[in-house]
Amino acid sequence: MEQYEQQGGQGVPPQQFYQNMPVRPVANSMTILALIFAIIAALTILTGIIPVFFGSLAILFAVLSKGSNLKMDSSGKISTAIATVSMILGITITGVTMYEMTYDPEMKNMMNDTFEQMYGVSFDEYMEQMQQFYENPDQPPEFLNNLPQRGKVDTL
Repeated sequence: MEQYEQQGGQGVPPQQFYQNMPVRPVANSMTILALIFAIIAALTILTGIIPVFFGSLAILFAVLSKGSNLKMDSSGKISTAIATVSMILGITITGVTMYEMTYDPEMKNMMNDTFEQMYGVSFDEYMEQMQQFYENPDQPPEFLNNLPQRGKVDTL
């Protein structure tokens, strides 16, 4: 202290100045992971069940970021909300799509036509043959015999 005054310093000595400075909280790595997984869950809503996986990870890391504190910080709350909404929307969109593909005749015909163009057999025939294969595993499905051999792809 005396050296500080001898050097012509005014005010608070440097050691006390830095001790009294407010410390900005550093972001918890678990909170950052929670936000990243919540954003991934939000971006993958249309991919079926994938948002449930990433949303669950986001919620897990948000809860773990809390540590021994009683309250979760705002980033953890935001990531939990994003993850929850993403999971609900992902499951809802998947359920509605499955319902439409099963019970809407127009959608079912579109799916059968697309499946037949891609694989040479309609989706309904595929499912029937897979059911038969499940009941009798010694008899492979018929559509497997119609697939092109590896390396022998037909060209247009």
